[in-house]
This record gives sequence, structure tokens and C-alpha cells, in this order.
Amino acid sequence: MLPAIESGVLEMHPILQDDDLKGEFSDAMANRFLDRIREVMNSPGVYPSLDDEVAKLTRSAIAEGLIDPAPHYARRAKNSGVGLGLLGNLPHFPRADISEILDVRKELTHPLGMFRRAVTGLQAGVQVEYGDPDFGPQVDELYVSQVRPALDEIDQLVHDNLSLRELATRAATG
Repeated sequence: MLPAIESGVLEMHPILQDDDLKGEFSDAMANRFLDRIREVMNSPGVYPSLDDEVAKLTRSAIAEGLIDPAPHYARRAKNSGVGLGLLGNLPHFPRADISEILDVRKELTHPLGMFRRAVTGLQAGVQVEYGDPDFGPQVDELYVSQVRPALDEIDQLVHDNLSLRELATRAATG
């Protein structure tokens, strides 16, 4: 993880402290969690990617008035939801180390930028909020025409680039 942190592509924000590991769940832990969620929801450059449990807790905290998200939060959460839903379509390299993944990111800068722009355009066409049961089907409908071309270019670059192809082959064969 250290190379990703040093390169600036990963930030770590631990919520638990050493004393938290010794006892029961506390109000202080809950407050640190809520504070971090508030910070994420109100940071203009952040696109949140929350797992299902954290998203559920966050929706509950919003409904109960414990968190008041910034106006941009819903749009960015939707954008993240669309992107996360489509990540499985990107080439993946599960056996690559962090340094290799950072190299892949550099190599694929242009098509990954196209993918991100396509995701942003796609989320604008989704008429429901992230978490709505119709969210996935709406994303699927828009995916083929708006995102698939960017993914095709990424696939082609991976196929044409010997080192990326070797990484992908190594991942597929174990």
C-alpha cells in the first residue's frame, strides 16, 4: 500500500484508535465514524465509494438528521455508484503488486480518462438515486452506448501492450 499512498492515489483515514480495539463499541467510535462521513460528504473533490453497510448507515444518519450532506453529494455518490458498478468490466490484474498497478494506471491514463468521462455522462442519464432498486437496470441500459467504447479501447491497449498483456495473462493463469 505504501507506493499507492506515496504516489497520492490512496489516502488512509483510520477511524479506530488503539484503545478502541480493547473494548466494546463506544459513542466516541460512533462519533468519529459520523465525523468522517460528514467530512466525505462535504468535501468538494471526493467521490464516495461506500460499501453496502456503510451506505445503509449513512442513509439512516441522513434520514435522522445526524448528517446534512452538501448539495453536490448526491450527484457524486451517483457517479461513484455508476463507476463502481462498471469496474468489473475493466481489465484487472489480481496478481500484480501495487507498483505494477501504478504502472498500469500510467500506461492507461488516456483511456481511463475516457472511461471516467463516460461514467460522468452516464450518471447524468440515470433518473434515480444510488441505492434505488432501479439504479442498476438504468445503468445497464446506458452502459452499452456510452461506456463500452472506452472499455473497448482499454482492452485493445492491454492486448497491444506486451507488458500489460503478460500481467493479464499471469492474472488469468495464476
